[in-house]
Amino acid sequence: MTRQARSLDVALAEINAAAPRRSKASDGGIGDPDHASRDSDHNPNAAGVWRARDFTHDPAGGFDAGEFAAFVASKLGKHPALGSGAYVIFNRRIISTDRLREGWRYYGGVNAHKQHVHVSVATRAAGYDSTAPWGWEVPVKVPTYKPLAAADAVFWNMNNGARPGVRNALEAINKSGARVIALNECSGHWSVLRDFAKDRGFSVITGKGELGTASAILARHRSGHVSSGVLTVRVPWKGPQGKTIDGRTLLYEKAVFEDRRIMTVDMHQVWGPNRDSNDEAKRAVVENLRRWADKNPTWDLYIGPDHNESRTSKAPFSPLGTANAIGGRILAGGDGPDYIIYRPAIVTPDGARPAVPRVVAGPDFDSDHHALRVNY
Repeated sequence: MTRQARSLDVALAEINAAAPRRSKASDGGIGDPDHASRDSDHNPNAAGVWRARDFTHDPAGGFDAGEFAAFVASKLGKHPALGSGAYVIFNRRIISTDRLREGWRYYGGVNAHKQHVHVSVATRAAGYDSTAPWGWEVPVKVPTYKPLAAADAVFWNMNNGARPGVRNALEAINKSGARVIALNECSGHWSVLRDFAKDRGFSVITGKGELGTASAILARHRSGHVSSGVLTVRVPWKGPQGKTIDGRTLLYEKAVFEDRRIMTVDMHQVWGPNRDSNDEAKRAVVENLRRWADKNPTWDLYIGPDHNESRTSKAPFSPLGTANAIGGRILAGGDGPDYIIYRPAIVTPDGARPAVPRVVAGPDFDSDHHALRVNY
């Protein structure tokens, strides 16, 4: 008689208690005929016990497989069920107890494990049949948000680090009709962003790889998209805790909305806390923005960074100095550090100067910055 490892029974019960309405479309325990034809932990061992289970990725239903994968990874080698032989696979990455020092590694199997997270428990019976709690049993309260009022573009600092409710916040932005969503501090949210973009018809523009940038632009398909790209300004940058970064990443999206040509630029902490050592780097970024403005005179230019510096500073590399350098102005959206630099098109296709857009602060979405809505 075959059965599932008792430690997986405990994990399954905790997951279902935390997300009772989650989808189980990609759940799996004992192997199907395909698994039976090859070596797999989904197949019963000599004792008739299968040591693997898949749990469906369903953030909207309350279970984010990426967050659970990170949770299990943090317990490898520490929990009785996650001793030698245990491992986790999700979204083409694998981490195992026996190779824990290597951290997350690329997983090249046929199944990329994007629809579910795979968990294999320890090979020893004392491990795989442990009934010790996993610690996932406490339901996580997922925030809900009211839809944003109509907007053409939204700028939002997400705050680094995975947390519940991000998908709900993105859905609230989506209902505003926004055609461009410029995001900062995206670390920890990439799996949610990918799923949201795929489901809602957005393309995702990131910098030099997901571990090398904290910014992204989501552009709605079939909404006047013209081009997009990434520019990395290669100049040493002193970041938090004195860490030196080799450059700053600027993302852009060009799209035509009715009679407006819009170029959205997104970048992270170019005007972070004043550090004299970054003056040269800031000037280099401003110079690249000025060149972009010069090369795109018929496009409205919007620059939406993570603002941590006063908009009134008159230094040449400050927000105000940058606005002056490109012939633009600062549009504020309420109190706090939230504002956008706007450079209107010098010449529009019909020869008229465009009206100044309206910028409004939206909800903060559990961030240290408000979301800013732009109506053209």
